[in-house]
Amino acid sequence: MFIRNELFANPKIVAMSDHTSHFVTAMRTCGIDQVKESSKKHLRRKLESVFGQALHICSDEKGKLFLYPDNLSITALAQSNIALTTELQSLKSPMP
Repeated sequence: MFIRNELFANPKIVAMSDHTSHFVTAMRTCGIDQVKESSKKHLRRKLESVFGQALHICSDEKGKLFLYPDNLSITALAQSNIALTTELQSLKSPMP
């Protein structure tokens, strides 16, 4: 439900570990207290089969997985990058 209701409605990049936490919380809400490790392990395969090309999964240089929806625009990514670069520069500058 998180992907359909949140990620596609508000496109952004999400760490797979964050999505797994949402998954475990949703399972517990449904009354399943013990979520099998195999359920978490096969989550990527299930997501790929359900969403196909509408959901992209990529990894960083350390192998950490990230999800992003197909409707995430390059413009949104560029704006996010610019905002983060500006914030980083302001944090690096000496305080008066």
